[in-house]
Amino acid sequence: MLIKIYSLSLQIQKNKMSLHLKFTKALYILIICLFVINFHSFSQGFINPNSIKNIKVQSLSDSEISQIRKEMDKEKMSIEQLENLAITNGMSATDFATLKLRLENKKPTETELNVEKGVTISEKPIEMDDRSDLKTSEIFGSEIFRSSSMSFEPNPHLATPTNYILGPGDELQIVVFGMQEYTSSPRVSKEGRISIPVVGQIYVNGLSIEAAKSKIKSSFTKVFSSLNSGQSQISITLTNVRTIRITILGSRKPGNYSVSSLSTVFNALHIAGGPNDNGSYRKIELLRNNKIIKIIDIYKFLMTGDQSDNINLLDNDIIRIPVYENRVKIEGKVKRPGVFELLPNENFNDLLSYCSGFDEAAYKANIKLVQNTDKELKISDLNEKEYSTYTPKLGDVFKVSTILNRFENKVSIKGSVFRPDDYALVPGMTLNDLISKADGLTEDAFKNRALLIREKEDLRKEIEFINLNSNQNPELRKNDEVIISSIFDLKNIENVYISGYVKKPGEYPFAEKLTLYDLILQAGGFKTGASRQVEISRVIIKDEEISNQVEKSKVFTLTIDTLLIDQTKNFILQPEDVVQVRKKPVYEIQKTIYVTGRVMYPGEYVLSTELETFMDFIKRAGGLKEDANVESIYIKRKTDFASTEQIEHTVKKIPIDYKYILRKPNSYRNVFMKPGDQIIVEKIDNTVRVLGNVYLSTEIPYINGKRLKYYVNSVGGYNENTDKNRVYVVKPNGLAKTTKSFLFFRVYPKVHKGSDIIVPVQVEKISKKVKMTIQEIASITGVIGSLAGMTVAILNLYNK
Repeated sequence: MLIKIYSLSLQIQKNKMSLHLKFTKALYILIICLFVINFHSFSQGFINPNSIKNIKVQSLSDSEISQIRKEMDKEKMSIEQLENLAITNGMSATDFATLKLRLENKKPTETELNVEKGVTISEKPIEMDDRSDLKTSEIFGSEIFRSSSMSFEPNPHLATPTNYILGPGDELQIVVFGMQEYTSSPRVSKEGRISIPVVGQIYVNGLSIEAAKSKIKSSFTKVFSSLNSGQSQISITLTNVRTIRITILGSRKPGNYSVSSLSTVFNALHIAGGPNDNGSYRKIELLRNNKIIKIIDIYKFLMTGDQSDNINLLDNDIIRIPVYENRVKIEGKVKRPGVFELLPNENFNDLLSYCSGFDEAAYKANIKLVQNTDKELKISDLNEKEYSTYTPKLGDVFKVSTILNRFENKVSIKGSVFRPDDYALVPGMTLNDLISKADGLTEDAFKNRALLIREKEDLRKEIEFINLNSNQNPELRKNDEVIISSIFDLKNIENVYISGYVKKPGEYPFAEKLTLYDLILQAGGFKTGASRQVEISRVIIKDEEISNQVEKSKVFTLTIDTLLIDQTKNFILQPEDVVQVRKKPVYEIQKTIYVTGRVMYPGEYVLSTELETFMDFIKRAGGLKEDANVESIYIKRKTDFASTEQIEHTVKKIPIDYKYILRKPNSYRNVFMKPGDQIIVEKIDNTVRVLGNVYLSTEIPYINGKRLKYYVNSVGGYNENTDKNRVYVVKPNGLAKTTKSFLFFRVYPKVHKGSDIIVPVQVEKISKKVKMTIQEIASITGVIGSLAGMTVAILNLYNK
């Protein structure tokens, strides 16, 4: 039997070895095949018609870019020749723009990647920081060249403009459908022809798209007879536009650019960063065949939205931005302050239109003008009549100030009128006219003495007293202020006060013939538990001639029936009286405590006497439930303490030793309950938490009988620098037990369900070394030897 088992194991091992060899052999074959395939594809290279159209430029690695450079050097091919090869074989202009920048070790910008939408390739990448300086940002018109959202890119999804001129590199799609069908996508060659196998070559260079369609259709009708009869139709569309080369001079980034043939002047200017710091925004030249065919004024577009200057570009066009001739600055209270370029025939009113006019607080009558002279600056005043005639000069600075913060025709009235406010002063206006505008005097107006405050010629204030009961009715002047007092302004504010056992204690206004009964009614009546005794304290007003008067107040004590408060109607109160309603001596508001958690009847319980204990309320709550954790019972008690400003409250936790109280119910541990106390009995928690300086602070299941070391080891043990002598256990009720030490032994506290084991970090020892004498060392050694001897003797006695 053993021999069969042994032979069977040998056979299994042989099968395993055979399977391993077969797997290794297959893996080697797969690696060799992949190497051959990769070598074959790499040996084909990138620069050939079959490979270049399949290149994914965005995923090319740096090593592959380096390989393309080597192939270009080997073939002695320039970037322009590579561009013609790539575009001719189907690579999009966007991809080639990215490829070119990588070959030139440049990082493509977001604008340069938008080839098919507009200007695409800049030989010098545009950095926005170069044109964000304060001088350029103030120039009116510069903002359109800083905004990435206003690039004037042509929309490739719109129909091709009918005036679009075809040229080498444009790609057409010709589709014949109906009785006869045919599809072709010819590209315009360098000679300006498209080649169609069944039709032949058709010259389309320089033709508009509409003229080219007519010519192509005419050629097709000679081959497709059904086009004449209408049984077939022909569709001719422009699918890919060519790339043209333009030159931009005087811009922030001048140079040669490759752009889409759909691009416009504004589109090209945006990519070139707009005019440089000294460039003109009003006289930009477009040169074609060495002739200026258009003068572009950016302000026409900015002011009216006119894009008549935004014409399409052709191959070899030159955009030249000359230096500005006249720039001026306007600042202050205009809607669009900044630097503006003006033409020779424009005046200050034209400048105002460019800055959108004055704002609402502008002083328009006169403007401060700072000018340059041959030697220094000069300040002039430009009045409103000269706006249409003054021609701003180079370097002029116009400063528009604010109107004065004062009124030219204001009078005001305050106090006891129905509509106190500011009013417009009209010629001949009198005091009575102003009172009438304010809808007259109120009933409490004090008419014997009104105040008229007015400014003198030296701007100092003077006051006139007016008796409104007389015939005084002075004529008002600018900035006059009338104040009419109320009769109540001349009286002291008088109150009475009530406190104690009433529903709304507080301060109440005094009135003549106010009785104690009236005040009690205003205070909401008596509270339950109010005493029959009411005390009224009254201030005694001292006579100045009596200097030895000691008594400051007089106290009245009334005994009344709180149900028949009519007795208070006869007591008349005086100003500043203080009424105090006492509480009955035997009346007490019932006070409660709360029992929550795992008891039979949790809830609120009334504290009947001050001698009721914790166990009394546990019994009243029906006792503990089966799942109550007797180690996790505690009392929450609010305590008050005085801070620097007010009485503050805090909550303390009183742990309860339930088992001990069961054995000794008269023990001090059976605490007396206080109003507001909350007894909390928690549910059994079958876990133990280990926290502090251990490898993993976590909760683990509680196992009956296991000691503290078991739980510490279960979380990975102690970390370094652990103070094992200070490990302690916090029971669920908040009671803490510490580790005890005797000689070389540690006694760890017992662990209960729901306990927390806290492992502290060792406190750093004092680094200073204490030098000991030889006598001290000998004494300590002797003590240790004696203790060891005593320990051995005790163990020997125990073993016997």
